[in-house]
Amino acid sequence: MPKPKTLNKLQPWTNFTEDSSTQSFSGIGVYTTSFKLKKKADDFVLKFDKLYESAKVIINGQDAGIVWSLPYEINVGKYLKKGKLPFRLKFPT
Repeated sequence: MPKPKTLNKLQPWTNFTEDSSTQSFSGIGVYTTSFKLKKKADDFVLKFDKLYESAKVIINGQDAGIVWSLPYEINVGKYLKKGKLPFRLKFPT
């Protein structure tokens, strides 16, 4: 099992060539972060410049849906509220 990594941006796991356990891992990968909103956002589209796999979007513990093809975006407004929100992307490796 690969060790957790701290990243500054999303990137494909194939970039982690120094760790052979990451190269041979098959399963579900998870990116986790959080962000703060100053006010509720009823209509908000989350856009990804690049997405290397399909990804399940989880905001504030709620399944917001799956992004899997161009244009790599999903409307997440109904999951957003004022304050700090946990954000996770789950994806197959």
